[in-house]
Amino acid sequence: MNCQQFRVAHLAFTDDALAPDVAEAARTHLDACESCARYDCLVRRATLVARNLPATPVRAGAHARVMARIREDARRRRRQRAILVTCAATAASIAIIAAMFGFGATPPTATPVVAARPAAPAQEPLPPIMIPRVPAMRRDFSLAAGNPALSFIASPAPGRVRFADAQLPPFLAPR
Repeated sequence: MNCQQFRVAHLAFTDDALAPDVAEAARTHLDACESCARYDCLVRRATLVARNLPATPVRAGAHARVMARIREDARRRRRQRAILVTCAATAASIAIIAAMFGFGATPPTATPVVAARPAAPAQEPLPPIMIPRVPAMRRDFSLAAGNPALSFIASPAPGRVRFADAQLPPFLAPR
């Protein structure tokens, strides 16, 4: 038996609750190890002093006061935990809302200065815009994540007609 095993089994050793072979190994170690012998002596003396102390009288109602204090502490801890969870949920909600509205926001900039344009030569008016007919769109849109102000830019579900597929008149076609 080594010192660590002896100290783990020491309480059972002092109470004579060890198996006979383990108790004999503990006695052998106690005779051979000076450190464990001092430990055993110290523990046995402390136990003897504690047993010889006079009994302290308990005041009437002490048990009820202690139990009431324990219940009050438990209530206080539950309240604190509920407040903490509520604050954490509120902070998370505020962070999510701030992220939704703040995503893609641009910082304020100075008012741009517009330079005067030179007069352009008169052009002939453009023909009226011809808007192509597009098959009816279904409402199966997958919303774009990001700035809610841009949520009108949504892509249709796969396999549906998109506005980009429509045939554009030649004067509106990209160059």
